[in-house]
Amino acid sequence: MVYSFRRKSLLYSHRVWCEGVRTENSRDEGCVNNIMKILHTISGDFLAGSETYAITLAEWQNSKGHYTAICGLALHKPTEVAFFSVPIHDRTFLTRIINVIKVLHLIKKHKFDMVHSHSRAASWISHFACKLSGRPHIATLHGRLHIHPSSRHKNIYGSLAIAVCENIAEHAQRETRYFSEENLIVIRNPV
Repeated sequence: MVYSFRRKSLLYSHRVWCEGVRTENSRDEGCVNNIMKILHTISGDFLAGSETYAITLAEWQNSKGHYTAICGLALHKPTEVAFFSVPIHDRTFLTRIINVIKVLHLIKKHKFDMVHSHSRAASWISHFACKLSGRPHIATLHGRLHIHPSSRHKNIYGSLAIAVCENIAEHAQRETRYFSEENLIVIRNPV
């Protein structure tokens, strides 16, 4: 099913928040009056569509009264959205562990309700930071997944995910064991 970008992205984020945060371990200090604190993670060290998408979504979410921030190496497009520099693009194992700790620290310090990742490297780091913090994680798939034996079985993209087009959604559902029509929706890229 295809949804309009802005309205449905926010509704989908609320669905993730409701399913992921409002559990028996629920905490009420973060989300007040349905205002969410959302951390967007990106990994690119150059301007890409995923960065533009994340900035556009974060700016729109801020305009609706939510607090959003972006975490990545650098932003290549000007924005008023809060930014935290973390070298998520660096895929060495030690740096990934350090980045998980940094993102975990940001989640706890700023009391983010959820994390929305926009790349594979960002999803990997966000997955473990969210596991450790108990926060929900959502991912947007901006391109085809690179499939290898561990990626067919291990879901690092959260319990719900967004694909920017039908081809990416069909590929993810066909090539992995964890994506289905129930946990992967298509929201077209507005940029």
